[in-house]
Amino acid sequence: MSRAVEHATPTAVALRHGVIAAQAREFDRARELLQQVTEQTPDDVHGWYWLAIASPSADAAIPCLRRVLAIDKSHVLAREALSRVLLAEARSAAYAGRRDDARTMALEAAELTPDSAAPWQTLAESATTQVDRIDALRRLVVLAPESDALRNQLRRALLARAR
Repeated sequence: MSRAVEHATPTAVALRHGVIAAQAREFDRARELLQQVTEQTPDDVHGWYWLAIASPSADAAIPCLRRVLAIDKSHVLAREALSRVLLAEARSAAYAGRRDDARTMALEAAELTPDSAAPWQTLAESATTQVDRIDALRRLVVLAPESDALRNQLRRALLARAR
């Protein structure tokens, strides 16, 4: 037996086995182990991140990813994952007619990944005012200046506002 295994704490062993279970898509087992890890070491970034991965829903994953970022603001994978989950939830909310909820989630996603076009596109699509739509389209044009379609959308939005 290696020295590292001999001296591993029960929490470290649970984390390792939880990650292995999540990678094997044994999510129920992974959640059980990773919840134990996050209870015993609430500031363990890895435990929270993998618990988000093993989560059964976006509603369960979002608080885990927010916890990772509360512990480590620079955790790139958690930042990108949270942005993607929020955008998926924002699109669902918009489809269900909950535009304010969609906008709130898309704004958070845009704060997390400001250089990604996806949150800004969702903000443009779920805008409740012409000003909000124009702001989102302006950001999209900055991110993709070569896009004639985006420039045309912005131009049409500006003209519609001027009427």
